[in-house]
Amino acid sequence: MKKVLLGGVAAGVAALGIGAAVPAQAATSQSVRTESGKVRCYINVNDIDHGGGPLVVCQTSAPGSTGFAQGPMSGTPGFHYNLAVVRGTGAFNWDDGNIPGTPQAEAQDILLNYGQTYHINGWTILPSVDGARFTNDTTGHGMFVSIQDVYSF
Repeated sequence: MKKVLLGGVAAGVAALGIGAAVPAQAATSQSVRTESGKVRCYINVNDIDHGGGPLVVCQTSAPGSTGFAQGPMSGTPGFHYNLAVVRGTGAFNWDDGNIPGTPQAEAQDILLNYGQTYHINGWTILPSVDGARFTNDTTGHGMFVSIQDVYSF
């Protein structure tokens, strides 16, 4: 597997209303993180750098993380792949890499509050204490992501 470095996360955070759905973003990419802070994801409308089409990639970001527990072992002994990647087509893969972010870029992350529905770049996100579900609005494909469990649908 190749190392994936995803950059160019666009700025722009929607105002979050309690209990209200967050409107779609005008930017073509947006980074988000779970309320627990253990998973950070990058949502792209059209990932032209990696084959095109809508894409969500999530990375474990918990301190001391050794990757997603159910992911294959990476090239580093004792570590699993730390990226779960799903395309709008439903194609899923594991990868090893980094969603980079300067403190300024990470400050633009949308915090996914449990129980709130988000609509970002053609994806509907349903975060909960159990994990986050990303569904492509056009195809209905996506993935569920948590530290303990990752699966595509």
